[in-house]
Amino acid sequence: MEDELELLGGTDYFDRLYDREAGRWRFAREGDFWEAVARAQAAGWEGEGARYAVIDGGFDLTVPELAERGSLMQGKSRQGGASHGTTVAMLILAVAPRLNLDLYCVLDERGKPNETLLRQAIELVRASDATVVNMSLGAPVKQGWLSQLFATTNIPSTCDLAATLLPGKIVVAAVGNKAGRTYCPAAHPGVVAIGFQREVREVVGDGGRENEVAAFAQPSYSQAAGANYTLVQPAGVLGSSFATPLVAASAALMRNYRDLLNYADANTLAGQAAELHRALTVGNLPEKRLGKIADLYYQALARIPHIHASGESFCFGCSAYAAGIHTNAGLFFGSTGEGELGRVLLQRAIDQNPWSPHAYANLAALYTMAVEQQLDSPGVAASSLVHGISQAVLLYAQALKRRPDFGIYQRALTKSEQLRGRVLTKIQPGP
Repeated sequence: MEDELELLGGTDYFDRLYDREAGRWRFAREGDFWEAVARAQAAGWEGEGARYAVIDGGFDLTVPELAERGSLMQGKSRQGGASHGTTVAMLILAVAPRLNLDLYCVLDERGKPNETLLRQAIELVRASDATVVNMSLGAPVKQGWLSQLFATTNIPSTCDLAATLLPGKIVVAAVGNKAGRTYCPAAHPGVVAIGFQREVREVVGDGGRENEVAAFAQPSYSQAAGANYTLVQPAGVLGSSFATPLVAASAALMRNYRDLLNYADANTLAGQAAELHRALTVGNLPEKRLGKIADLYYQALARIPHIHASGESFCFGCSAYAAGIHTNAGLFFGSTGEGELGRVLLQRAIDQNPWSPHAYANLAALYTMAVEQQLDSPGVAASSLVHGISQAVLLYAQALKRRPDFGIYQRALTKSEQLRGRVLTKIQPGP
């Protein structure tokens, strides 16, 4: 059964993804995650002093950046057939370039992943001072017997082996690349299971009331379910193997590396809420499920380990992992009768991630909605109406600045400017 242990991603990617001469990745480093990484590195958060263990295939130490930061603890440096482990290790360094990496090769003389070598590597890691362990490999769980993956009964399963590293170390593992299957060690409840996703946005509504609803779609390859967190897939990067090191490395940019566990839990809950929220928005879910969505968002918010205050210095975890939760939860609560809570959450998202347009646009929509509801209500202070619609106009302008020429924002801004005209006309004294 040794061949059932898999490296969960392509093995020929490194030279396609990485330009050795230029010393840089060929894929675009775009989106909220990479923006947060760039800002963290600019602020000096690069993983200095931390040590990770990488259990994988071969490692090519002729790559200068890997030779500088990596120490081969098991196996030999391989130039041929070493693409997978090299890619994984170098992706870690793309996020946290000052990390120290202990590299454990689990390939046998045939170049195949080997369970005995995996066991040896885990025993070595357990005795090391590495704080985070990256395992972009796994074995499919057999139907009905999670703890006995392998025919050789005296070799623990990858799930059981991973458990020997807990609770002292964080184990981050690839969720797997075959839909409908479950892989260990990612399936172990104490392991952070990681994959990719594609973010698909669709427009609902019309006439200046459109909303852009984000949906989470499977990546461009077959991927197993059960991830604690899915990262937006860069173009051309295939396999949950390569999502795993990016998320694992991000723990080194946080105030406390163990915050990754809380952010993973929070995003699991928020992802469930967002899917139900989307179904509700497009009319595929009865309104009686509002309470379930609210409960999931409350649970997710409670697991966020750090509340970012306005004016506080940059916080990677807040920006990369919490801001999206606050953005989606803010829109949900603000549009279901809890306007003040929605505005608080959206303002927090803006403070955490000020370069993303989504929280600006969602907060503008809540201000516009509130003014529309209050415009013809008796006893509403004119100053409140003016403030609300002025905020909406300013926020839509900020969203457009971050996403120029986006039609939904432009139409919403025009609608808000028209509403501001109605407000000013209403409060002006008559002749």
